[in-house]
Amino acid sequence: MAKKEAKKITLKAMSFGVVIRVKDGVAFARDLSFASFGELAVFIPSPSRLNNLKNKENLKYISGMVVGIEEKLTSIVIFGNERLVKVGDRIITKGGVVSVMVGVGLLGRVINPLGEPIDDPKKIN
Repeated sequence: MAKKEAKKITLKAMSFGVVIRVKDGVAFARDLSFASFGELAVFIPSPSRLNNLKNKENLKYISGMVVGIEEKLTSIVIFGNERLVKVGDRIITKGGVVSVMVGVGLLGRVINPLGEPIDDPKKIN
């Protein structure tokens, strides 16, 4: 019984949406009914854009944070190059607020606001 409840919570916490407009570093999306304020979101290129990509190994997903929730429209601040987010791209919310895990491995490191190392990403923590 507990396993079924856990799966139900996971599916409910994750919501999917579609970008309808991008302006000034903010993406506006529809169909994000379960999104919550401060939640981490990931932008995924639309299927047509994925088919046109020549080198899919270098594909990087752009992250964002939900900052506005209305009845039919959700606003997401884009963390990264806003020009890579296009109308029609998909959005998946990850469940939970944006946070950065810290520990001894981050001592002396330079990180971005998401906690990803930018000084030398290949360096072992």
